[in-house]
Amino acid sequence: EQQPFVMRLVVLIVFLGNVVAAHENSLHFVDRSCQVLDRPRSFEATLWIPSAGCVLVTHKSSQSVWFYDVPPTPFASARNRTICRASNPETTFSVELDEGYHEFRAFQIGTGAFDFTGEVAELRLHVSLGGGHYDERIAALERQQAQKRKSHNEQQASLSLQRAAVVSRYSPESRRHPELWFLTSHDEFFSSAFLEAERAGTTEAWRKLARPVSESGVWQFELFTPHFCELMVEELDRIEALGVNASRPNSMNNFGAVLDELGFYETLQSLVATRLRPLTKLLFPHWGGDSLDSHHGFVVRYKLGEDLDLAQHMDESEVTLNVNLGRRFTGGEVFFAGARDHPSATRHPREDINFAFDSGAAGGAIMHAGQHYHGARTLTGGERVNLIVWARSSKYRSSPAENFLNECRASSSLSREEL
Repeated sequence: EQQPFVMRLVVLIVFLGNVVAAHENSLHFVDRSCQVLDRPRSFEATLWIPSAGCVLVTHKSSQSVWFYDVPPTPFASARNRTICRASNPETTFSVELDEGYHEFRAFQIGTGAFDFTGEVAELRLHVSLGGGHYDERIAALERQQAQKRKSHNEQQASLSLQRAAVVSRYSPESRRHPELWFLTSHDEFFSSAFLEAERAGTTEAWRKLARPVSESGVWQFELFTPHFCELMVEELDRIEALGVNASRPNSMNNFGAVLDELGFYETLQSLVATRLRPLTKLLFPHWGGDSLDSHHGFVVRYKLGEDLDLAQHMDESEVTLNVNLGRRFTGGEVFFAGARDHPSATRHPREDINFAFDSGAAGGAIMHAGQHYHGARTLTGGERVNLIVWARSSKYRSSPAENFLNECRASSSLSREEL
């Protein structure tokens, strides 16, 4: 009769041992994640580095809510430091904190300037000047956040009306290939290489799938099958033939269509948030790759007599996915000219990378940070059609003050330190 109890006890001990071992082998801050201090002061944080190597620690601070369309980069602050593990995995470092809300993030560094293992440690802090002042500042933040939420909701309501107007002109009954609107449910639409990495689910498998175009964070991989791309192009031709007037893709491209207006919003969001999440989390941890919760999805077309090229620019996104849909063309390479606030800008002040989609090889994709400067060289012949998704993270677009309000205000780990 005691045997089941003993077995359960053994299982529990093994489980707890695994939890402890996993914690000991992961990058993390030893200190509590949410703290309130009474006044600005020097603060010591302890970082656990699980294996020999170095981490990049970024330190951001703010006193208010952000209303940016394009938020600061992970490297915008000058308060960045590289910390390497010595004999002791616990490394303590000191920082001077001023009034405001502070956010630390630590990334394990790989071989390249933008090559991280995907492990991120976070520590959020708040510094206030006293109890009453603290409550006033929290109330002011809540008012700003309510204003931001109201503006966002009004914008989304306007977009919803716009989508409804277009969808009404291209109803589900009009669709030639209705299965496209449920693409994440169809494994046959995804390349065998992608499905192999997805089934394995390991860091090694995803890194085998994604090949670096440059050391500063541009990646290429096979995403869709030529069959999916063929169906998508046929659907786009049908939409154009029926005279469905969708909006311009963005402020720079004149030819193409906003897929979200045509009913693709849910399936593209599912693509980003579920099937691509392991890859974006691994490759773009410093750009919010693990919390992409909205997007702008569209197709662009380059063709003689229409758009031929695209000037250098940044995207309004954290991570951009760009898929070749497979029409024949010459020229039209995508060029990259360096990421905004790149920490190695002094070593590589003018990156000059050209990436040529393989004409006719449908389904190939590239991914890069939205704030990586890029553009399109002149198309010299044929027609190039690309599916593009600007993936965004509301968490990344929130200031340290907002993140404190969202994550620490009601957290049981929040502690008041009396000085």
